[in-house]
This record gives sequence, C-alpha cells and structure tokens, in this order.
Amino acid sequence: MSLTIGIIAIKGNHLENLPEVFRIFKLIDTQNDEILKNWDDATEVINEEYLNSDELNFKRVVWFDNEWTIIEDSSFMLCTDNEALSQLSTQLCSQVFIMTTQGTSGSFGFSYFDKVKIRGFICSDGEIMEDNGTPLDVEKGLNITESVFYDDIVSIGKQLGVDIQKAERLNTFIIKKLKASQELIDELESYNVKVPSKASKPWWKFW
Repeated sequence: MSLTIGIIAIKGNHLENLPEVFRIFKLIDTQNDEILKNWDDATEVINEEYLNSDELNFKRVVWFDNEWTIIEDSSFMLCTDNEALSQLSTQLCSQVFIMTTQGTSGSFGFSYFDKVKIRGFICSDGEIMEDNGTPLDVEKGLNITESVFYDDIVSIGKQLGVDIQKAERLNTFIIKKLKASQELIDELESYNVKVPSKASKPWWKFW
C-alpha cells in the first residue's frame, strides 16, 4: 500500500447514491462504470488517474467494506473540500471520515464529519497546520502530534472500521467515470483559474 492515500469514507452502503454524492462535489457521474476484481487493477487506475492531465474528466475507485462506502481520492481534489463534505454528511445523514497521507511531503491528516466537521488534524513536514475539535476516542495511544506518521492515520481509520489495508483482499471495485459540471467550470472561471493544457499539471494537483 502506497504512503500516499486520500480516502472519503461514508458510513453505510451508499453505492446506489454515488451520482448524488459526486454531484455535491460538482461532478457529473457519466454512468459508464467499470467493475474490477482485484486491488492491483484498481491501483493501476489510481496511478493512471494521478498522472491524468485532463482537467474535465476524472475517475474514482469506489468500494464497500465493513459498513463503509469508500471513495479513493489520492489527488485530494475532493477530500479537502470541507464545505462539500459537510453537505455530504448532512444530505446522507451519515458520518464521513477522511484520511490523507502523502509520504514525500510528510503530510498526514484526517477529519471526521457528523453533519458538521467535528474533528480535523493536518500535519505537514513536522508542522501542525490544523488541530481542531475534541480528539476522538480512537486517537488514544496514537501519535497525533507533529511527529504523526502514516501508521497513526491508518490506525485511526482501522479503529473506526475503515481498514484501507484490507482493500488488497477485496474483489469488487467500481470505477466511476466523472466529468466536471458546468457549475464547476463556471466557478473556476470566476476565480480566474486558467485551465491548463493537457501537457500541463492539472489545476487540482497540489504537488
């Protein structure tokens, strides 16, 4: 399992609600899914998507495990949108757990939503960027400090029931093909965001 992960985990089975879920992030589900049967194939899609320079079309790997619907977002495009995540939790009446780790930049974080964001922690290169809300019970005994590492973030998820490492043993992964909505395109233009050419780095990549 890579040290770079971005995960949106929604409590409950919401596989039938995925078009609604992605609409909250201003993305349109094209309803042209693929089903993969092993994690190696899913990882290949994730890696290809990370290098994707198409700023209007995206893929996300989705699966269901242990009563959580899990959306892979290694680009961090979705899992850093706190407003959309709060809306997602409210609209689905479900808890939402986010974990983000990026080994090369030394960035590790997580957040927990129950209609509103009740806990958030981000540390980057040994500096705490966010430490808001009352620590969760599952944080006890873990190193949620400026010395936090990948294992600490993954352990929080595992204790909540989101075991990312278990994905390697699962056999059903949905590849959702998405495109930017006109609302998202208009929003980017209103912020004077110049959409790069396909040879350039996409606007939503942080490194």
